[in-house]
Amino acid sequence: MSGGFGFTALAAAAEQRLVPALALQAVALPAELAQLSGSWKGSPVSLAARAYRGPRIGYARFVELSGGGLDIANVLVLSRAEYPLPMLGADLVGLGRDTGVVVADLSPVPPLADVPALAQTEQRALAALRLPPGGELPAWCRPWFSAQPLYSRVAPQHAPAVAAALTVLCERFAQLALHCEVQAGSAAAVADWQLRYCAAHRQDDRGLGLLHKLFEPALAERFLRQVLFPESVRA
Repeated sequence: MSGGFGFTALAAAAEQRLVPALALQAVALPAELAQLSGSWKGSPVSLAARAYRGPRIGYARFVELSGGGLDIANVLVLSRAEYPLPMLGADLVGLGRDTGVVVADLSPVPPLADVPALAQTEQRALAALRLPPGGELPAWCRPWFSAQPLYSRVAPQHAPAVAAALTVLCERFAQLALHCEVQAGSAAAVADWQLRYCAAHRQDDRGLGLLHKLFEPALAERFLRQVLFPESVRA
């Protein structure tokens, strides 16, 4: 794996797993937003993004950022509004070779708020990985995340367990998508919730400010609003 944690490789593996499972088709991004080049502490950094849609998926994207001691990957998969699936999100952040943070979740949308996204067997599988706890998530996360998000502060030796945890979440999401039925009556609520989820990240996730330090600020802002957490989630 590349870097101290191999997080970018984990995002690529999630992409390879989800694209066929969800019958995803690639969506062309503006060239200047699909590949970004910048610098961090005097070293070059690069970002690559790929987006998709599918029969039950309105927007999916996979982002990898590396260079300058950074090893960062981000995954987001949002259903079409008529399919009330949870929102699959994963943020894998390696800062240097020894410090890593992992946040991943199947975040509920209103029609699923009282339905656990993870079965007990999957909850046990995640617990068995014994990833170190990350502490308490920022308060802004609480309205959007599930009751049991994955939040861990990891060292490089935890990379295999992070890979296994991401596999559990991706496979569960794919299983839910396969069996999800159309609920047209909740589509407006789902679409609104997805947009508000993305807006909350753009407005409240302080970690995203790193983009403006790595890349030309106006381009970073466009990337944030059009690709990372888009203002419109219909690809």
